[in-house]
Amino acid sequence: MSMNSMKNWFRSVKLRYKMLILFSILIAVFVLNISYFSFKKTESYLDELSNNAYKEMLVQANVTAELQIKNYERIINTLYISDEFQKLLTSSYQTAFDKYIANNRIKDFVESILNTYENMPDINIYLFNQNTFSGIVYPVSDITDLFWKDEVLKYSAAGVHWVQRRLELPNGSYYKLVAAKALRNSANNSVYGILSLEIDPTFIYNQISNLELFKEGNVFVLDLNGTIIYSLNNYLAEKPGQPFRFSRKLNGQSGSFIENIDGTNYFVVYDKMLHRNSTLVGITPIQGALQISNEVRDYNIRMAILLILLGIAIIYFLSRLFTRRISLLTSEMLKVSRGTPGIQLDMESNDEIGKMNRVFHMMLSKLNKNMEEMSELKTREFELQLKALQAQINPHFLYNTLSTINWMAMSLNADDISLAINALAKYYRTGLNNGKEIVTVNEELEHIKSYIYIQKIRVKDNIDFRFSIDPEALPYLLPKMVLQPIVENAIQHGIEKQRKRGIITIDIKKSDKYIYFEVSDDGTGMPESEAASLLTSIHDKGSYGLYHIDSKIKLYFGSTYGLSISSAENLGTKVTITIPTTRQIQ
Repeated sequence: MSMNSMKNWFRSVKLRYKMLILFSILIAVFVLNISYFSFKKTESYLDELSNNAYKEMLVQANVTAELQIKNYERIINTLYISDEFQKLLTSSYQTAFDKYIANNRIKDFVESILNTYENMPDINIYLFNQNTFSGIVYPVSDITDLFWKDEVLKYSAAGVHWVQRRLELPNGSYYKLVAAKALRNSANNSVYGILSLEIDPTFIYNQISNLELFKEGNVFVLDLNGTIIYSLNNYLAEKPGQPFRFSRKLNGQSGSFIENIDGTNYFVVYDKMLHRNSTLVGITPIQGALQISNEVRDYNIRMAILLILLGIAIIYFLSRLFTRRISLLTSEMLKVSRGTPGIQLDMESNDEIGKMNRVFHMMLSKLNKNMEEMSELKTREFELQLKALQAQINPHFLYNTLSTINWMAMSLNADDISLAINALAKYYRTGLNNGKEIVTVNEELEHIKSYIYIQKIRVKDNIDFRFSIDPEALPYLLPKMVLQPIVENAIQHGIEKQRKRGIITIDIKKSDKYIYFEVSDDGTGMPESEAASLLTSIHDKGSYGLYHIDSKIKLYFGSTYGLSISSAENLGTKVTITIPTTRQIQ
């Protein structure tokens, strides 16, 4: 739609709806802007809360893991500083019985310490001397993973050393955490062995399974190289032993970011342990992480729609209230424009609308007075025209002349001429009607049939006249000679112009309150604009013309009745006369 079309459409809309449209747009813009900025502010706040909640949860899980790690380090340090434990491991035993006694004492000592902890690890002691015991004490040569053995011996003074031990199982790789410490002789500070604890990662990270916010995602524990050493579940592609795909983004002590994994956006949050080279990583879908934001968004949308609808309803009510008096005044103006007398509206207000109402009715009073004067002048003028027309014809002279011609035709056996003369006499007798202006529908019908008979002598079979008459309409009254000018126009301007055979149909119908006379032809027709102008001025100087017929009917019956014309070029013309059903006309 072009800008001009929109302007024209807007100009044609009622004032009430203009107000409704404009204020509805303003309300919608205002409410939507407030809702949008409110949602964005709330979303930002909730995002920050969610971010902090995820981070705080990981930090708490890390703190719990650190406590577990310290508990395992406490086991190692307790054994490390025990003189009795050192003596049992470094003494020489001469007999198998002595070694048996020492072995039992070592087991009892270790178990007494381990029994105080909920999740007991596997403890192994590796010695450089030849003392070997069944169960937990082995020679150093039994350590197959040389890497972590060398690391422990190299940094023997650095405290407990943590490494990962990879075990290959039929269903995949499995990692165990190894906490190891070099055993030093307190007498000469020499290293005489290695004490290690092999720990299932679930013992340390058992709190991870309670992280409610990550149930739809996963939680990983990474080593220093970014390799996964523990996974809460099998969700997503990574498994223990595989590198974490986003390890390069784990910068700083803690943080978060958003990543797309297999077409789904995930919220990734991480936190690094303070005393160990490991990182705890949580991954959860954005949809789940921002569920509260989505609920707030949906709530804002519902509230915005409700407020807009409520605002539109209020504006509609107010606009209707404000424009009601304008509508009433406009309605009265339209009635006056259609010829219906106006009614004095009861508007006592002194605002602009009240003043318009008073001025309008002052103008209406003057207009009605002028119209009455004009109507009286028109009536007198029309009556004078009718009398002048009838005065041009001397009925007695006309009848005597026609009678003489008729006898002459009969004496010559010219029956066709006699019939034509009789039809003409009947035509004028009905038309003059002894000076009476009102006839029945039946008399008007006989008059037009006489006229058609005369015309058929001239046009022969070039025109086919057809009648459709409702018998119930025949007794009712109407002004005389209203059909003949219309039929004459149909012959001269409709059929004869096209120079071929045509059809003229005369249809008389009655309804409850009205009688309709329709004269239609299939002649040349005319444009609609030209047809409409026929009722606004005199076009046919040689006859009453359609304008005079319309004026005549309105004079007798009122402005509601009269003629209507519909026409189209090369399709024909239809003229309709509408009068009330009445048996008495004054």
